[in-house]
Amino acid sequence: NNNNNNNKFSTQAELLELRSSKYGGVLCMLAAIAVYANCVKNSEWVFDDAVAIQGNKDVTGETPWTSTWTHDFWGGNLNATGSHKSYRPLTVTAFRTLSACFGMNTEAFKMANIAVHSINTLLTFYIFKRFFLSSTDSMFVALLFAVHPVHTEAVASAVGLADLLSGFFALLALCFPSQHIVTLTSCVVLSMLCKETGLTIIVPLAYLSKRYFSSVFILSGSLLFRFWIAGWTPFVKDFRELDNPLPFITNPHSKVLTIFRVWVEYARLLVTPFSLSCDYSVAAIPVVEVASNDSFYPFLYIGLLSLTGGVVVYYLYRVKAWFLGFSVVFFGATFAPASQFYFHPGTMVAERLMYLPSLAVCGVFVWALGKIVTRRVFKEYCIVVVVLLFSFTTAQRNEDWKTLTSLFESAVKTTPGSAKVQLNIGISRLAQNRTNDAVRHLEKARQIYPKGCQVDYWLGRCYLNVQNIPESVKFFQKALTCTERDHQKFALLALESIFKQSCKEAPTAPDPHTNLANIFALQKRHKEAEVIYKAAIRLSKGTRDAAPRLNFARLLLLLERSSEAFEHAKIAVRDPKYKQEAEAVLAEATRMMG
Repeated sequence: NNNNNNNKFSTQAELLELRSSKYGGVLCMLAAIAVYANCVKNSEWVFDDAVAIQGNKDVTGETPWTSTWTHDFWGGNLNATGSHKSYRPLTVTAFRTLSACFGMNTEAFKMANIAVHSINTLLTFYIFKRFFLSSTDSMFVALLFAVHPVHTEAVASAVGLADLLSGFFALLALCFPSQHIVTLTSCVVLSMLCKETGLTIIVPLAYLSKRYFSSVFILSGSLLFRFWIAGWTPFVKDFRELDNPLPFITNPHSKVLTIFRVWVEYARLLVTPFSLSCDYSVAAIPVVEVASNDSFYPFLYIGLLSLTGGVVVYYLYRVKAWFLGFSVVFFGATFAPASQFYFHPGTMVAERLMYLPSLAVCGVFVWALGKIVTRRVFKEYCIVVVVLLFSFTTAQRNEDWKTLTSLFESAVKTTPGSAKVQLNIGISRLAQNRTNDAVRHLEKARQIYPKGCQVDYWLGRCYLNVQNIPESVKFFQKALTCTERDHQKFALLALESIFKQSCKEAPTAPDPHTNLANIFALQKRHKEAEVIYKAAIRLSKGTRDAAPRLNFARLLLLLERSSEAFEHAKIAVRDPKYKQEAEAVLAEATRMMG
């Protein structure tokens, strides 16, 4: 009976191997399409989509086609000081082509993402089948890759096409590692032109092809080209502390430990990807605080890490573990841009950065399971269970990525410590007229990140929504110092509207007129400001005219009308409340008059 059972299992395994060889790739492609099908309908532009696609003139066709090759990913001048330095012309060209063919239709963009992801799944099956594993095991690896929940951000958000296209050309290079150097160089450069991280594929490509000199040549040429196109400026811009606090940590001991904490979070996302978020910025992953500021510890950690890596590689070389060696090299290379070790990207953690690294994890999981579970049928059942679990999680996560509201509703449950999540859920609550909830989340965002200035503008909007004008004005005035995302301009417009209404309701009151004139002055609408300042002074009737005269004097100094500024400041200086400021204006006016 045992022999019959063994023969039966052997026959079934051979049959599965034969069918996997013939239909495995197609099955994996269909799985990739099926699991993401529900992210297409009733979706909107979410998160970075609004800036990189919807608000990008290079995508909407408002600039020449050549602009896609001279601007950064967000449509700005690549050499400008504020540029993110993300040069991805092929991805932007793909966005523009989709826009030209289908209009700004989110469904078309997401269908394109699904199509590229399904092709990448097919390439994964081909690579593992050709170089490393049996057809059946290769099919299992590709199935896990197809439905892994950590890919949801890359596939379900339109901007994820950058990661998908870069992955496509990288995997295409791995399919034919022995091809002519021109072919390999083309694949690597195309991958890099879709997203900078594509350059990392050179390392596993060198491992497969054993063409180390050629790989160094391709790497050097690609790096030189990338530096040249960016005007010899660094690859990565220094982002805000709100986005990624790591560059701002001054304690080296704390910094290295926080980087390790980031690695642990990435390990969790790859192994147990059931609690996902669209944002892992400041405080979502707490900085590891340590009392010691000794710079010896980072070198100790790096030394131990290097020693461990060297031992692993040497062991794999000695036992001729070709597949495990490739997996370590592939994961190490593709994980490097996300590791925070060599440079700091615009976020502490991003699920989309795990698109290619997850391939190595899927491969090792299938291989290791085969070593641990002796009965092949049990191994297959285990993998099927994981695939189904991943598929269910991915399908659920797709619903979160359909709208901005649902995206942040889910994020506030998984990463409540993120200031950006609290800010955005507060904005969402305000849009729903749930003002009390909005204020609660915005105050939470301020508590997490007190330096954030966007909160002031949105709190101003909240209080304006409930007609609490004094509180609204207080927060809008605070927001006037905020240079992020045009919040200063929006605050000025809001204050202008409030003070105009106040002037209508109290036409003889000087204070609303002074406030309105101040707003006009900040907007550089100098003639309008002058008219309103004079009206405020006239309405004051010589009793409360120090404030309008002082502010008017400042405007006159700006307009180089120093003698008039002197006369107004001379009157304002009589008021003890404004004496010090008025004396400063008098001194400046005197200097200008010579």
